[in-house]
Amino acid sequence: MTQKQYDTAKEVILDILGYGVPPEYLINCGISKETIYYVFTELNLRLPSNLVTAGIAPYPPPRDVMASILFPHSTTVVRTVDRGIARPRSVGHIDDFPHSHGPQGV
Repeated sequence: MTQKQYDTAKEVILDILGYGVPPEYLINCGISKETIYYVFTELNLRLPSNLVTAGIAPYPPPRDVMASILFPHSTTVVRTVDRGIARPRSVGHIDDFPHSHGPQGV
């Protein structure tokens, strides 16, 4: 689910709740338990009593879980100091950022 889809789901859930629909109904109409859990937790709403949270990562998810969701097999192109040649590398490695050897400070 993209961030835009998540934001739309959040708006729809808030609209439905605004009409007085009980939160438990959302489980029965097929909205994923993960979506309900994250939306309700983010918005500090009471979780539906029929929501089974087993197997759902905590909110907010740990950084490594978020990274694996957002960047499952991501690589990035890094501009290097050696004549601006770009090389693909894995995201998140300290070596992704070239070290400046020029003057420091102003």
